[in-house]
Amino acid sequence: MTAHAERETPWTTPLVGLMIGALITQFLYFDGQNAATPVILGVLAAVVAWGRRDRTAALVRRVSGRRG
Repeated sequence: MTAHAERETPWTTPLVGLMIGALITQFLYFDGQNAATPVILGVLAAVVAWGRRDRTAALVRRVSGRRG
């Protein structure tokens, strides 16, 4: 793993949750107008998060002090 890869933060995982909240907000307050935007961004973020899941799990283990 490169030095740059070790400094990366797993921003995509919380972004998926944020996009789910944005989708709910679009339907509750804006009658579904522009609801495709959070869906598209959420799917893209989920694909990136899935590809980085090993690095995210390693970061969680490192922060929590677990080995594995």
